[in-house]
Amino acid sequence: MHDCPVFMSDTIPDKQLQRLLLLRAYDEKHMMVDSEVVEGNQLEGFSKAMLADEKVRYINVHNAEPGCFAFKIERA
Repeated sequence: MHDCPVFMSDTIPDKQLQRLLLLRAYDEKHMMVDSEVVEGNQLEGFSKAMLADEKVRYINVHNAEPGCFAFKIERA
């Protein structure tokens, strides 16, 4: 297995803005509490709306078509 460097940023990578994405919101017990398929340019609005729910602790973002994990959004 290869180690992958951690990407830390307060911005969304441009490449992700051009993809169809699957957002999966999880609670403190790592149980999925919400999900949504969105166009990449809608990611910021949908992720903010999901995080407005206090039970949501983080969001895993996947590339919707192949289903591959892309990145994680955490509360600040």
